[in-house]
Amino acid sequence: YANMARLYFDHIDVLVVEEIGKNISGAGMDPNIIGRTAGGLLPGFDGPAIRRIVVGALTAAGYGNAIGIGEADFTTERLAGQMDRMATYANAIAAGVPESARLPIVLPTLDDAVRAALQTCGLDDWSQAAIVRIKNTLHLDTILVSDALAGAVDAHPHLAWKQDT
Repeated sequence: YANMARLYFDHIDVLVVEEIGKNISGAGMDPNIIGRTAGGLLPGFDGPAIRRIVVGALTAAGYGNAIGIGEADFTTERLAGQMDRMATYANAIAAGVPESARLPIVLPTLDDAVRAALQTCGLDDWSQAAIVRIKNTLHLDTILVSDALAGAVDAHPHLAWKQDT
């Protein structure tokens, strides 16, 4: 696991995953990145404690299979509309993990889902929320972070700021 991509933070209030899919991970989202499985927390996970996960969409290559959506706390109407329930359920049943096909709270937009996730974190000041946004759990070379994580980025030898181009 030493060379595996990871999120180099101790704690994340809200992890925003833009897309999940079978082409990203057999589980939709890589449990070694998010620390969750269909059955709950991943045993022995040494990554960040993630309070809430928001998922925005499915990859086109997944053909509507939304396996892994059950590990999220919030999602969007876009993802719900992309979901082929029968393909997802067949995958979950064959894998013996029906929990991985359960839909979380579905909200109209990604922004709505992120706001709802923040409301459930119990924070007095949202400007202090540790928010990380990733494309998916396979591509972690570029991530977006909230200002609350700036110190963690500065302090970590594997993280560097990248200017927008």
